[in-house]
Amino acid sequence: MPASNYWTVAHGLQSGDMEQDQEGQQIMSVLGKNMAWIMKIIDHGKEQIPATEAASKVWTNFIR
Repeated sequence: MPASNYWTVAHGLQSGDMEQDQEGQQIMSVLGKNMAWIMKIIDHGKEQIPATEAASKVWTNFIR
């Protein structure tokens, strides 16, 4: 799970307020860069590490 340098939120009450939240913009930028990096790592590793097999879904009926 890619992370950022703080909670991944930006704040604002009105439309356009987020553009003034410089800390929120930096947090989202760092998150985007980390997401891109981990996607490249995953893509590169596909050649060396096979994907796991999909598990069959187990359903629970809570109404008995």
